Amino acid sequence: MKFHQCRDFLVAISASDLVRWSGEDDERCIGNPYLIAALNAIDISLDPKNLYFLYFDKISIGSGDVYWYESPGTPANIFAIDLYRGVYDQHDVIQFVIRAHRNAAVTKIALRSFIDVAEAQFCYEESNSSQRVEAILNFGAYPKKIEESGYFQKVQKVERC
Repeated sequence: MKFHQCRDFLVAISASDLVRWSGEDDERCIGNPYLIAALNAIDISLDPKNLYFLYFDKISIGSGDVYWYESPGTPANIFAIDLYRGVYDQHDVIQFVIRAHRNAAVTKIALRSFIDVAEAQFCYEESNSSQRVEAILNFGAYPKKIEESGYFQKVQKVERC
C-alpha cells in the first residue's frame, strides 16, 4: 500500500510569530528558526524577519497583498504569504501556504515545530492536495476584493529570494 505524502500546508498565526525576540529592544529579533528550516527544506532563502517588518512598518490597516516565492531549482516548491491587515483584527492574523514537491517530510517536521512554538495558533493544515492552498495560489483569482475594506488584493511575485 502506497501512502500519499502531505505536500500542501496552510498556517495561520499572528504576524508576531514570524520572529523570535532576543531582548527587550524592539529591533532585536531573529527570524523564527523553524520557519527558516521549513523554507530551507524547499530551497527558499528568505528571512521571516523581513516579512515581519514589512507587515508592521509598511502595510496599512485594510490593505496587504500576497507575496509569492518559488524555489529557483524547483519552481513547484512555493511559499506564499497573505499579509492583509484586517480592519477589525486585533491579533495581526496572517496566513501562509507552502507547497512542497521536494523535501515534503522535512518541511512537515519543521512546520509542526513552528506551530508548536507559535504563541497564536489559529490554523494548521496539511494535506496531499488542499483546496484552501490552491485558492491562495490561484493567480487567476487576483486582484481579489476584500469586502471589509474594499481593498483589491494583488499577488506580488518575488523573483529573487
